[in-house]
Amino acid sequence: MFYEGLFHWKFLLMQDDAVKDYWVIQAGEELIGGIRKMPSINADMAGPVLYFTVDDLDAYTVRIKELGGTLVGERVQLGNKGGFYQWFRDREKNLVALWASSEE
Repeated sequence: MFYEGLFHWKFLLMQDDAVKDYWVIQAGEELIGGIRKMPSINADMAGPVLYFTVDDLDAYTVRIKELGGTLVGERVQLGNKGGFYQWFRDREKNLVALWASSEE
């Protein structure tokens, strides 16, 4: 999976019959969230954008491209030492962003 390669997360499909298509996300042994397949919406930029904090924005943007993702727009610098963010689309065309407190 794209995010396993990018963040080294584990995705585990829940076996509960009441919850279909729900995956829990682990970082090491820690449960950090979940994701569920939902029907797609037809608008290009509709829906939430998830932001993930990273320590080295340059390294992650290189890895995004290596894994088949595409950068969307230019890197944005937030004023007053607010850091930087970069939008990207993963291989399934989900819009996601990475944020770092500095460019490196």
